[in-house]
Amino acid sequence: MLTSFAIVLRIVPLTETSLIIHWLTKNHGLIKTVAKGARRKQSQFAGNVDLFVTASIAWRVARRGDLHTLCEVAECEYREPLRHQYTTLLLASYCSQLLESALEAEPSDVGPYELLERLLNYLLYHTANLKAMLHFEKELAKLLGIYHPDIGAIQVLSEYIGHVPRARSQLLDSLRT
Repeated sequence: MLTSFAIVLRIVPLTETSLIIHWLTKNHGLIKTVAKGARRKQSQFAGNVDLFVTASIAWRVARRGDLHTLCEVAECEYREPLRHQYTTLLLASYCSQLLESALEAEPSDVGPYELLERLLNYLLYHTANLKAMLHFEKELAKLLGIYHPDIGAIQVLSEYIGHVPRARSQLLDSLRT
């Protein structure tokens, strides 16, 4: 069994009672886990698994494939204020999508985890803004070793991952209004 601090990036229903949860872990990079029975009222995961929650998790590594089994979750930081403003939630969602698209499965360094954690904590006390979005893109490009000062960060990221998450255009429209 492996353990790490992790941030919930995405939650997808699997069955009537189970979920697939995408995590960015501090020590193991991107992982996907199945949380069996998580949609039941008496589940041990109830209330501890939501978007952008930072938690201490334990999982059993899959024998085949990349869908591991979630065993334990202890919530550390819920970040409920992120849900109060649409633009803030949109910025957090876009940055997590961009990060997930850019990272290979299970990188060894902790830089991406710390970058996302800094953004989420910033958004707890500040309004979403264009400067925060551009800073995140630039720092991600630097972490990946693809940043070039003469080329915009989003351009090099787009070439690196092959696309830009659709949420970016929605975010830009929301930030302008």
